[in-house]
Amino acid sequence: MDLFCLPDDPAAPTPACPYVCIERWDGGPFRSYAVRKGRAGLVPVSLRNTPGAEVAADALYSENLYPTPQAELEPFLQTWLFFGLVAEVLGLNETAPGMRLVDEETARTEIAELYEVVLVRDGQDGDAQDEGSNSSRSKYITGAVLLQEAAGELFHQRLNLAPDRMARLVDMCDSLRYAVVMLHSIQENVRDAVRHSIVALGEMLTTGLFMAASLSRPPTPLPTVIGLNWFRDYVRAGGAVEAGMLARGWCPSEVDKVRAQFQGAFTMHYASRLRRRAIGQGDDSPSSGYDHGGCSVHACKAFQMDVDTYKPSHAREGCGCEHIEVREADIVRVLRETDSFPVLRLTRGDGDERDGDGDGDEQGQLRLSVEPWTPGVPYVAFSHVWADGLGNPRLNSLPRCQVERISHLVARLEHDVRSSSSSATTTDSTPTTDPSSSTSSANTQPYRIWIDTFCCPIELGGKLLALQRIADVYRQATHVLVLDKALAAFPSVDVHPAELLLRTIGASPWMRRLWTLQEGALAQSLFVQFADRAVDFVALLQDLFAIACTDARYMRIWQDVMSEFNQLQSLSPKRNSAGAVLFNKTPSDLVHLQRALHFRTVSVAADEPLCIATLMGLDTRRVAEPASHQDRMVRVWEQLARLPGVDNGDGNVAQGIPVRLLFFLEEPLDVPGWRWAPRTLLGSSVRDPVLGIDERVVRFVREDGPDALGTPTPLGLRVRLRGCRLVPRPRAPGLPLDPWPELVRKYEDQVLLQRDDGSGSSNDGNNSGRDSSDAGGGGGARWVRIMDWYRSRKIGSWTREQRLEHDTRVGHPLQRAIATGRCAIVYDPQSSPLGPEVRTCCLLQADEMDDAELAAMSSLTTTTDATDANMSSTNTDTTAGDDAGASSPRPLKARRERAVIMSPLSDAEARMMDVLQGLADKAAADPATRELLALGPPPPPPPPPPPPQSPAGEKQKGKDDDKSPVKLGDGGEGKGEGEGEGEGEDKGQESPWKAASTRVRDLLKKLVADALVQHPEVVQTARDYIGPDIDEYLWVLIPKVLSHATVMREVPEGQVWYVD
Repeated sequence: MDLFCLPDDPAAPTPACPYVCIERWDGGPFRSYAVRKGRAGLVPVSLRNTPGAEVAADALYSENLYPTPQAELEPFLQTWLFFGLVAEVLGLNETAPGMRLVDEETARTEIAELYEVVLVRDGQDGDAQDEGSNSSRSKYITGAVLLQEAAGELFHQRLNLAPDRMARLVDMCDSLRYAVVMLHSIQENVRDAVRHSIVALGEMLTTGLFMAASLSRPPTPLPTVIGLNWFRDYVRAGGAVEAGMLARGWCPSEVDKVRAQFQGAFTMHYASRLRRRAIGQGDDSPSSGYDHGGCSVHACKAFQMDVDTYKPSHAREGCGCEHIEVREADIVRVLRETDSFPVLRLTRGDGDERDGDGDGDEQGQLRLSVEPWTPGVPYVAFSHVWADGLGNPRLNSLPRCQVERISHLVARLEHDVRSSSSSATTTDSTPTTDPSSSTSSANTQPYRIWIDTFCCPIELGGKLLALQRIADVYRQATHVLVLDKALAAFPSVDVHPAELLLRTIGASPWMRRLWTLQEGALAQSLFVQFADRAVDFVALLQDLFAIACTDARYMRIWQDVMSEFNQLQSLSPKRNSAGAVLFNKTPSDLVHLQRALHFRTVSVAADEPLCIATLMGLDTRRVAEPASHQDRMVRVWEQLARLPGVDNGDGNVAQGIPVRLLFFLEEPLDVPGWRWAPRTLLGSSVRDPVLGIDERVVRFVREDGPDALGTPTPLGLRVRLRGCRLVPRPRAPGLPLDPWPELVRKYEDQVLLQRDDGSGSSNDGNNSGRDSSDAGGGGGARWVRIMDWYRSRKIGSWTREQRLEHDTRVGHPLQRAIATGRCAIVYDPQSSPLGPEVRTCCLLQADEMDDAELAAMSSLTTTTDATDANMSSTNTDTTAGDDAGASSPRPLKARRERAVIMSPLSDAEARMMDVLQGLADKAAADPATRELLALGPPPPPPPPPPPPQSPAGEKQKGKDDDKSPVKLGDGGEGKGEGEGEGEGEDKGQESPWKAASTRVRDLLKKLVADALVQHPEVVQTARDYIGPDIDEYLWVLIPKVLSHATVMREVPEGQVWYVD
């Protein structure tokens, strides 16, 4: 679809959108089109009460179950959501039945003209044929006419015809929102070309409407415009756009970054068409030089380096020049004897200052002199990717050719900036782009150089000193210059700023490395080195904005790129009016930190806490003292918890860690007292990730209220949360919690819990006398289910074999936790994105604190309060001493086990479970159950016979003797849940255990069969919620999920937990 904008030399064309309409747009009210055409069943539930487009209650929504065929669906959607949407914003539709902005004849004429200018044949301009034409030539849609200035003028003319301009804008916003929800509700039978043409049109109109409102004077507030997610599923996992990007050399994690990072389909489309190979290079030669064959969607391995084998590379292939080395003692001397940091002065052998425009051999040998930086001396700090070969982990040296290259780049940058500044000062006195030019002395001095390879000592003591001052290096730099060979392979002159910005933000290794994050965030002036010159990043943003003001497609790209730039800036410390750096980070800044770190990678894990400390203004020296990554992260979390907080509104300032971290946690630290804290904030460093960027970010969102933050203590994170204790009860006195452990093959997809209704009927431990018919009358306690978060998130991506392996390996972790009798659940205070009644919870093992622990916590808190004047009200009014007070529930110390998802059963499901629970009580009390238990576990299965051997003694070809757990059973799939009959016994003789187990199965089957006769509504519920053929196998639910009762007993209001 030609509405999408493209780079000048795109890596792939944009597919043309075929014209598939069967009938033309009728010019009626936009939102009621489906009702007018008798297709109200297509409208999703969320749109059915739209004023003026209400859908009758008896119009069932069945698109998910019975999708409309493509031959019917595509023409309908194209007529409605493409041509109807264009007509809507041009004021050609009825605003209400019988009401128009233009007369009906004008509307009819212009709609006909719209088809004439939007249709082309075989991709060529030409007049559209009549609907009844039998031409064999294909017809396609073009959006070129919509990009013309005349279309924008017509939009404004029609807008001015509305009696209420604001109401008209809001009405168009509502139509756009309706269209995007309608489009995303259709998941099948729409080709990408047709879908994406609607996406392109909708996003362009949405952005254009936003521009018209925000750029008007005075601006018109239109909050409903923001957040229309036309981009959703554009780079769909497994879709054509993703496949094309991977085929053109993108890393899977880069594709995921584009998918998560940008919120514009125009941005995603433009980025997907960027060439990954520079002009003139072979088709098989990626410009980055990286092989992504071993990468995953979570991590890029291509530019990870091995410190043990790493060697600096030469600037030119085949070069074998010697190294130039800086004496480490000179670097260390500056760091130890001054409060500054070293910079390098480049001179030639004849003593002249560096002249990067000349050749090194002609002008003498390059020499590097170390000097301490003093204010007013200009210098360029390099930000580079070590995988490109500019690092050296063993010596402060680089090949001479690289030093020559660095010298040339700095000289060219200095020349360009000062020439630009001089020209600006001469012509219009505009502010210079050179921060160093505020003094005349700075203007006459050549730029010094700072690059970590030369300016950071190798020995540990000196390195730690350098790391403590690394933030000052990039904050004070005249310019920070980005060196990334994936960017330096492409020219910048006469290249669209959108392409240069998206290459940098969306497709460069520089944006993926951890250390380069702080280097870009701290820069006052950021330049990016391309093949022909260094380009000012802020100037690129300004250039793109100027273009976007006249072309809404680029405005969407500018918004995405600007969002990423603002993300960088949010991590940069602010300055006061005197220019002093202010470290005023708060817990809210953790949101920006997590978003910025998610897609970053680091080769040395222990560097992550150092980088976080620099970005968040923490005590870098204290963080760097321990050598291990875990111990450093403990010190990071320790300091993050004491960041200056925000006023609660009562004059007290809250400090601490957002409590939602407990519910969205992967791979915590393995340090007592800190096992609630993430080991890493880098998505790429998690070995088996299940959290996406949204979940990682939301856990740090600062919520209101005194209980929104937790406090680290030696016993764990101190939080005040609602929750419950889980009390397991056997089905009958004297029975174990699971009286039928081997009756069926079980896998733990869910565990059912009952809320304690206070009547005692649900938790008295003996419900065997309760009649099942009474239980099914609707008077039972409310039921909820919990599911393991990890399994729920992973199961969609697992193969059957992977799922079986997981279920066999982990067994029943939720039931094991509950069986301890110490199990508890705390509730996420915020609603889950999965739905208003779905909660993310944390499963714990909890015990009451003893008096000694309470006293220790009280003593610790008193000491802390006495030495820290900034402790929050949350910390001072809920101390451990207060916890022990008579008016407060006794605190609980808890060990975190896992996150779970909790959701209520529907009323119909609850009634079904009441019936089945009554049957479970009867079966547990029956002698057949005790007879089975008396026999103990079933006999082990006999060993498999040895495989046939070939005459040579080798195993027969094609046979597999793998005894992997994957091959054990079917995990309960299918009918009967894998009853397991015949295991561990001679085929010709029935064992006592088998006979007893058969009697219990027969008992359960009869109980369920009889109950279904009494409760036909249970039959329908089972079919609705489980499957159409479940009647015969419903008995399996009793040993699978109702072997015992588990009651949820709510903890008192204000319960304090120490979670480790």
